[in-house]
Amino acid sequence: MKKKVFTSVAVMAAITSAMAATAMAEDYKVGIVQYVDDASLNQITENIEKELEAKGEELGVTFNYADYFSNAQADSSVLNQISTDLLADQVDVIVAIATPVAMVMQSATEDTDIPVIF
Repeated sequence: MKKKVFTSVAVMAAITSAMAATAMAEDYKVGIVQYVDDASLNQITENIEKELEAKGEELGVTFNYADYFSNAQADSSVLNQISTDLLADQVDVIVAIATPVAMVMQSATEDTDIPVIF
């Protein structure tokens, strides 16, 4: 439980830091990419979403993650398509849940200024 809480807090700190680096807008697009449907990964996703809601209320901004959530179902070709879609949607930040996701997202965004938070 401590690890999951720490993970949520660390991700929120990283997202807030990434957002502070840009001018505060009203709506931020947050891509959340999960590697596979798994109880522990689902819990991490749920905690990140709850923290985004709370932080959005605190800052008076909207973190739009519902339109940019994807589950790759452990398929690398799906991960590549997800990264292409997120880049086309011009998300402000990508939250990668699991190492394979982080690797693909980092590779896909290396020529952009989109931060990938793992």
